Amino acid sequence: MNGRLYDPTVGRMLSPDNYVQDALYAQTFNRYSYAHNNPLKYVDPDGNNPLIIVGAVIGGLVNLGMGILNGEVHDGWDALAYFGSGAVIGLLAGATGGAVTTALGVKSVVLSGAISGAISGALEGGAQTAFNMIYQAVRYHVPMKDFLQEVGKSAAWGAAIGGVTGTIEGAIKARKASKAPSDVVDEEINVKKGGTIEIIEWEKLSMDQVELSDGTIQTDGTFGGGVVEQLPPEKHVALGVREHLKDFTGRVNGTTWKEWGGTDFQNQFLQVINDPANTIHFNLDGVGDPWSAISDGAKGFHVSKHITSWELSQIYANPSALQRTIFYLNGSVVPNPFH
Repeated sequence: MNGRLYDPTVGRMLSPDNYVQDALYAQTFNRYSYAHNNPLKYVDPDGNNPLIIVGAVIGGLVNLGMGILNGEVHDGWDALAYFGSGAVIGLLAGATGGAVTTALGVKSVVLSGAISGAISGALEGGAQTAFNMIYQAVRYHVPMKDFLQEVGKSAAWGAAIGGVTGTIEGAIKARKASKAPSDVVDEEINVKKGGTIEIIEWEKLSMDQVELSDGTIQTDGTFGGGVVEQLPPEKHVALGVREHLKDFTGRVNGTTWKEWGGTDFQNQFLQVINDPANTIHFNLDGVGDPWSAISDGAKGFHVSKHITSWELSQIYANPSALQRTIFYLNGSVVPNPFH
């Protein structure tokens, strides 16, 4: 059947997505995740590209509302026709706008948003007006006066509004992509045996700062601005709960997030584990039950209780990375807990 199977226990697909939908959104680089890790908002019927339900509902409600204001909705059938056409046309127009920007190879997320919004808005405005006028003519014999002129006017307004909203959305995406990990997470919560909760606070750094391995704060160089730099190949990467990394890193001669996790931690982490030249050393001390950890991490970077859980879930969902990972517990190598 060529379908992608879903594992509800860890919230992951069992085969990779064929597409990377958004190069500035970290979740799309994990091609084993389902619907941007947000199944409450999105559905993905073929397992390849999320269908935005909210956008369809909004498109249907807007067209229904305009039909009521214009006195064109007289009964339930009219309401259903206006809502359904608004939802379908909105989805098709949105997909077309995104496909065009992808085909053009537009790299700027702001420009891509503006172009996609303008194209989607023009198609949606023009097609919706055409449908409504044809529907009224067929059912109520309303003359289609100045049909082409009205369609063109609606398309122009749609392009203008869509271009502005797309630009704003692109600017918001670009700003989110430029956030440093210290802007997102500034503390860790560790639960010890006996129910004791330990909160470790970390110093917040500005966008043009990065903490080096010796603890110094460097402010020069190309650390700020949200630029994802090409990382040098690392031979060994040390991962785990931060309070257990100090001695562990030296034993495995590995690098940590302090060396490669600069301006955009999520994307840089994924780049590191995706590099086939890297051997990953994962310290399970302080993690607890690995299966519980990946279930928590599968909720997403901003939702999971601990960054380490998110890191472990990304490795588990990536067969290549999992194969290159050596697990440790209490200072000794242990078998892969997921086999």
